Amino acid sequence: GSRQFFVWVYRDITDLLLLSITIISGIIYAFSREQFEDEMIASIRKDSLIWAFYFNYAVLIVSMFAVGGFDLFLILALNMLSLLFFFIIRFEWQKRLLKNTLHAE
Repeated sequence: GSRQFFVWVYRDITDLLLLSITIISGIIYAFSREQFEDEMIASIRKDSLIWAFYFNYAVLIVSMFAVGGFDLFLILALNMLSLLFFFIIRFEWQKRLLKNTLHAE
């Protein structure tokens, strides 16, 4: 058929709500204060955010070239979530490494 541009697309709102809830709860979890918040935790948080930013854009660049004709919403949703999840995983891992080195001393 003919191509149409700028037309309304009717979708189920469930995926948008679940994505919004996941992003909001991830941000609250990732950036909530720690029980013992000091300069070292702030430094680990900053470094984890920088690494997550690099990882996120690397995944975005690879997905733009590797995935053709895929659902754009899914790619953008995964890209938004990968930044948050990678930050949380790296931040918790670095905190655990710091805790283990402090207990070893």
